[in-house]
Amino acid sequence: MTRGRDRLVRRLGLVLFAGMALVAVFTVRDYGISRDEFMHARNGEEALRFYLTAGREPREFEIWPYGAAFELPVAALQRVLPFERFDTRHALNAAVGLAGIAGCWSLAARLAGPRAGLCAAVLLALTPRWYGHMFNNPKDIPFAAAYVWALSLLIGVARRLPRPSWRALLGFGGVAGLAMGVRPGGVLLPAYVALAAGWWIVRRRGWTRAPRLAGRVAAAGATAYGVMLLCWPWALRHPLAGPIRALTLLSWYPYNGTTLFAGREYAAGATPRDYALHYLAITTPEVTLALLAGGIVWLAWKRRIPSDPGLALAALGAVLPLAWVTLARSSLYHEVRHLLFTIPPLTALALAALEGLLRRTLDRRGARRWAVAAYLGSSAAWQAGLMIRLHPCEYVYYNQLVGGLPGAAGRYELDYWCASYPEAVRELVARLRREAGASFPARRFRLFV
Repeated sequence: MTRGRDRLVRRLGLVLFAGMALVAVFTVRDYGISRDEFMHARNGEEALRFYLTAGREPREFEIWPYGAAFELPVAALQRVLPFERFDTRHALNAAVGLAGIAGCWSLAARLAGPRAGLCAAVLLALTPRWYGHMFNNPKDIPFAAAYVWALSLLIGVARRLPRPSWRALLGFGGVAGLAMGVRPGGVLLPAYVALAAGWWIVRRRGWTRAPRLAGRVAAAGATAYGVMLLCWPWALRHPLAGPIRALTLLSWYPYNGTTLFAGREYAAGATPRDYALHYLAITTPEVTLALLAGGIVWLAWKRRIPSDPGLALAALGAVLPLAWVTLARSSLYHEVRHLLFTIPPLTALALAALEGLLRRTLDRRGARRWAVAAYLGSSAAWQAGLMIRLHPCEYVYYNQLVGGLPGAAGRYELDYWCASYPEAVRELVARLRREAGASFPARRFRLFV
């Protein structure tokens, strides 16, 4: 019975991803060019030039604190694909976003089985902040996709301690290196594997295995660092001090603008301590918040996290970055865009806890099981309806804790990516066409934004 259910879940997953891919193909041109895309596109082109000339023409990269793990293949494909360059960028960005949803599936499935994986993928796909960034956010979505896949692979490594396979270790190192090659904050990932190995040694008193295990962990870290350098030309020229300098700069980024938060304007470096947690609470769908809150209570009650290295690492991967930016008073703006990478592991944890509850109690009680299914199904339908109405600006979503989008207007940041500009320009052109009549094609208009 379990095998048959797992096969059905996998088939439903294939249908889900095929459907999302079709939706992405037919809607990719609805999304405007975000504010940062021009800079990142130039970064990719400069990185490609760096490698094509074997570094003989060194450049000072405009956004040197960021690697080119995403931008480099995009720049290369733009040269061979017969599409407009930003259409190509958005399509590849969407593909990476779908890979992030697959990573959330993989993480939840490792934690609690295929059913949890499928539900986590659906929930993340229906998270407007994720989906809305998926097409034109060239740094936070690629980083988040690599981060969740690295966490999933890390759990596979941790559960095979003290003898993880070289394939698992090097696979983790490669994906962690890609994350570091997008944003230097990915350096947390090699630290996680070292922490997992150290925890195993202390808990099992495996001191005799420590040297061999340390060698394997070091190999994974070296792989990650090597992949990062290959994806990041500026760091390749400054292999030791460069990543540290970039990580320090991005933790307290000298952004001179202000951010709107709870009806007040704050300097980016002077936001309240609860900025990140507050934004997560009001931009995460209610169903995810409910599952996460219930999951935290259940996991604490059952004391599952200390006894399960997978749950412990997933929780660490989601909570540690949030704790760091809160306690270190990192420079934050544009709501939780910089922390998008915490949403997939939080979603996976929520569904893992729900799966544990289903297996222990609700699976034995048909009425309760169907009640949970009805709640999840109705919540998914509600979220899908909201996203259709918000399209193509899904990322400006706010939940009902602040009264939805109407309640957030004037109190919190909305379209900071300028994603609504194409729609506004189309409306402006239609109005000018009506006003100018037959003379419209012969007239020239100057537009300033």
